[in-house]
Parts: sequence; structure tokens; C-alpha cells
Amino acid sequence: MIWDQLRGHQAQIEMFRRAISRGRLAHAYLLVGPHGIGKRTFARLLAQCLFCQQHSEEELLACGVCSGCKQVQANTHPDLLQVGCPKGKK
Repeated sequence: MIWDQLRGHQAQIEMFRRAISRGRLAHAYLLVGPHGIGKRTFARLLAQCLFCQQHSEEELLACGVCSGCKQVQANTHPDLLQVGCPKGKK
């Protein structure tokens, strides 16, 4: 499963599953925390699940082979915008 590559974020995964199942997914989320805990990986996996063309949003799974998954993996999906602090800034 796609989420096996990320440890310690089960509560967040379940929160997103509940939000999707209730139709309450917000337009944006701010992921904060110390460096190195997996925020970027979590966001990338979540985006891949949402853009996957083989699984429904409610499943919160990704096939890894469809064009949506491949575009997220290559950071080229036209509907995915990644923002962050400039290097050297906090």
C-alpha cells in the first residue's frame, strides 16, 4: 500500500479519510512541524491519492502507474502547487 512508506502519520491519514468521506475536504491545508518528520512525503502521497485515476478519493489509495500518479511523482501535475519557505528562511 502507498502509505506503507510513511510511518507515524496514521492519525493524519484517518483525518483525511474522514474529511473525504464526509465531503468536508478543505481547499488547502498547512502542514507544520519539525524538519524531517515527513510533512513533504505526507503531502506528496496525499496528492497522489487525490489525483489517482484508478482509485476513488474515498479509498485514499494510489496506483502509482496512471498519468495522475506519474505527474505527481514527477512534480509536473498541472493542478498541484507546492509552496514553502525560501531556503535559509524559517
